[in-house]
Amino acid sequence: MDSNVHEMEWFAGALRAWHLAILRYAVTLDNADRLAVHRIAREIDRLHPRQDGRADFEFFRRTSTELCAAIVQPNERPSALLQHYLGRIDDDRLKRTFAAAMLFPPFRSGAAHVVILGMVSLDRPISGQIEQ
Repeated sequence: MDSNVHEMEWFAGALRAWHLAILRYAVTLDNADRLAVHRIAREIDRLHPRQDGRADFEFFRRTSTELCAAIVQPNERPSALLQHYLGRIDDDRLKRTFAAAMLFPPFRSGAAHVVILGMVSLDRPISGQIEQ
């Protein structure tokens, strides 16, 4: 039982690190940050052997590839992907921060801003929001 608790704690920490790495990539668009996202995804996927006997679980690697592409090439399909990703983030502060990162350059798609704004409560200011 102790190893299950340890494994769950490790998974929660790794998942948070993955979310933060995606956020960092969304802000910097730096290739080193994209590679960090994929490195963390690979570590998480290794923990879950596939049921069908194949070597690797690929959810986090595949999702990372899709999210990184959506961040640099926003259009209708990736905006829906980003909105879906935001919906799956449990941490409200992280969710609001990621949504805010998508609202400012280098992310430039007006259509994506509208979709992502739907995920952020506009009657509650985002932490660190600039007052006008």
